[in-house]
This record gives sequence, C-alpha cells and structure tokens, in this order.
Amino acid sequence: MAELIAHHTGQSIETVTADSDRDRWFTADEAKEYGFVDHVVRSAGQVSGRGGTA
Repeated sequence: MAELIAHHTGQSIETVTADSDRDRWFTADEAKEYGFVDHVVRSAGQVSGRGGTA
C-alpha cells in the first residue's frame, strides 16, 4: 500500500511509511500539498453541473 501511495502522491516510500505509523488527519490543503488530491473545491459553484448537489 505504501508503494502505491508513494507512486501516486510523489512522496518517498520512507515518508509514506513514517506517516502511516500513526494516525494522521489532513486538511484539504494538506492533502493537496501531500499529493492525495489535485485541487480543493472551496464552494459548490466551482463544481460543474449541479454544483455538487445530489
């Protein structure tokens, strides 16, 4: 799993392994910086279509 996360986030396997040794919660901006997400949606207006509503 660490190898997959490292591959997709650009983090080293060592970093991913160290970060996985304990509970770690990311804010949206931290998740973007780490490489988990490409961008952060700040409002429903930024989402095409129905604005992210079901």
